[in-house]
Amino acid sequence: MSVTTAPQKDWFYSRGGVSHGPVSATSLSEMLGGGDLPADTFVWCEGMSGWRAADEASGLQEMTATEPPSLPRADPLAAIPARQGQAWYAPQSWAPPRRERESYLARHWRGEHSLVRSFWINQFVLGGLFGYVMGMLARAAMRRSDPALAVGCLFATALGWLACQVWLTVGTWRAANLARENGRGVRATVVQVMLVLATFGNATQLLLKLVLIFGTTQAMLHDTPMPWPGTRVSADGRHVDFYGTMGLGSAVGFRQVLATAPGIGRVRLESVGGAVGEARQIAAAIAARQLDTEVTGNCLSACTIAFLSGTHRWLHEGARLGFHSYRSLGMTPQAILLDETIERKAFQAAGVPASFTDRIFSVPPAGMWFPTRDELLAAHFITTLEPPVLPDR
Repeated sequence: MSVTTAPQKDWFYSRGGVSHGPVSATSLSEMLGGGDLPADTFVWCEGMSGWRAADEASGLQEMTATEPPSLPRADPLAAIPARQGQAWYAPQSWAPPRRERESYLARHWRGEHSLVRSFWINQFVLGGLFGYVMGMLARAAMRRSDPALAVGCLFATALGWLACQVWLTVGTWRAANLARENGRGVRATVVQVMLVLATFGNATQLLLKLVLIFGTTQAMLHDTPMPWPGTRVSADGRHVDFYGTMGLGSAVGFRQVLATAPGIGRVRLESVGGAVGEARQIAAAIAARQLDTEVTGNCLSACTIAFLSGTHRWLHEGARLGFHSYRSLGMTPQAILLDETIERKAFQAAGVPASFTDRIFSVPPAGMWFPTRDELLAAHFITTLEPPVLPDR
């Protein structure tokens, strides 16, 4: 199409929410006719009282204005440069245009959603749901017996999480910039300060994920469970000792040892804990063989999960069980909460009172609670104060 009104005058046009120009009527017509600009592009020239779609600009009789007016409410333009270098601002009540053919994700990325939608719905609700899903996938990856598969899953979830955080932060930041130009400076500043703080937290989580991936990769390359725990069978073949940290691959090694010693009846634990997923797999192997569990020294954190799976459970003199709430490298708070919920159900199924479980998860990750033997016996965490007699197997 062509623009025939005031061809001798300079024209301005809007594209992507930004005012462009001035250009000649001939150049503008070529852009419209060649498909560089859609027919409904907003245009203005001196003498027009307002912005109009290009396909409605021919034959206009509104020749009273001498300077570019504010763009209409349907255009996200925040500032229109005048020919004299001054700035002309759109009305403070403008609303971003609705682009029916463009995706929700693209509109957020450009900051075209309202600040409320960008910050509360996209940043918090959608971001929280995505983080929850990524946390579940990362937790599932830590349960894989194949280290290479675990590394691949962890790397994929880290990339997906990073891409989501970039999309959320950039889009919300741009929406805040537009809100500030529209007169909502206080809200925009508060949102952007919160985004900066969240970015520092996200950077910490990303670093922890990379540390976990690096450590897992090292273990995979050395073909050694991380971080190299030990499992040995007693001389009489009746006991198996597990000592060290429950890292990636520990459960696989533990099951292999059990498979070579059918006469084992008791597992002795000496561990500071480790990965909750590995501890649950070790616990499942103990429960499947209906083995007893005992502690010779310290059984802390995730180790207590394995201990609770024993048919009969007791402590050597001076031995201790240590509890605290969960902390997991590279895991989101949502995933940690899910792990806690799973463990609460497992404790309940084992007959552990809810008050005892509440006390466990009230201890911060950096702390440790060591219940007395009487407290452990009352909570059914240990079943006897004396070592039970092993049955013949």
